[in-house]
Amino acid sequence: MTHVSIVMPSRNTIETVSRAVDCFLTQSHADKSMIVVDSTSTDGTHDLLAEFAKQPEITWLSEPERGLSHAINMGISAIPPDGVFGYIGADDFLEPGALQAVSDHLETHPDHVGVFFDSYSAREGQEPVYRACPAENFSKENLLKHRSVAGMQNTFLRAKIAQEYPFDETVKLAMDYELFLRLAHAGFGERIVRCPQASTINTADGNLSRTFKRASKREALAWALHYAPPGRAKILAWLKFLKYRWV
Repeated sequence: MTHVSIVMPSRNTIETVSRAVDCFLTQSHADKSMIVVDSTSTDGTHDLLAEFAKQPEITWLSEPERGLSHAINMGISAIPPDGVFGYIGADDFLEPGALQAVSDHLETHPDHVGVFFDSYSAREGQEPVYRACPAENFSKENLLKHRSVAGMQNTFLRAKIAQEYPFDETVKLAMDYELFLRLAHAGFGERIVRCPQASTINTADGNLSRTFKRASKREALAWALHYAPPGRAKILAWLKFLKYRWV
């Protein structure tokens, strides 16, 4: 059985964090842990986290963090190197059986360094919509073509890979896309593959990349330009970047 660690940054998430933690605790996969990173909440979230941290599976890190990427890296540094790293936001909710599916896949495919899943996207007052990933792996070609193949909250990496390739803390919005491109550039992209089932319900309202949609896209396109190989792919990445540079 593979240990699966979930890192969950949080800030003023009192309305959703209980459901996010409950969805983790009720996972059928027994060998699991959650690291919650939150030093700045002022809405009562810390009172909830103090209670959650009484559970043996949950650790609360309250040391100051310097942005989202640094918070995730803090959590990654605290997980066992022989396990699996996953991320969720405090407004993302794991589907039943998600962690078992992660463990089963990576045990069955020891050559794979990661697995990603489809998802449900939900807005307040609406039924969740199933979102199938548009590609079967994180090859550089797929990432440059589709940009968002899968969200970080639906992607799980072997811990030793996550610790060797931490998030770039200078990236403010497109940190997951930059990481995926960097992993593909290092030769891991085709070993991070799709599992065709949903792992989470992702809430669309208040999502960071949605709130700063254009800025996030500009940052992502800049990284696409950086990693695109010479030739047609580089030209297409440049044209896309120019289109959104000043929007």
